[in-house]
Amino acid sequence: MALLVVGPKKLPELARALGRGFAEFRRATEDLKGTLNKELEIEETLTEAEDPAKDYSHLADLDSQNHPIESVDSSSKPKESPVNG
Repeated sequence: MALLVVGPKKLPELARALGRGFAEFRRATEDLKGTLNKELEIEETLTEAEDPAKDYSHLADLDSQNHPIESVDSSSKPKESPVNG
């Protein structure tokens, strides 16, 4: 189809121009992807740095749970021996 529209003399020139255009487009999109990935990494790093306790927030739930040691009746504790003095 392009051969009929452009002609045999201009077809190689047109093909080279299209190839260069596609290559430039591919380079630009790769550059944009790289920039976006870098920005995303920076944003994630800043978010983690703002709240370092976020990774350990699940440990706070342990304090609110009933601990078996704390639930032992105080009468079952050994009695203190009198101090000789």
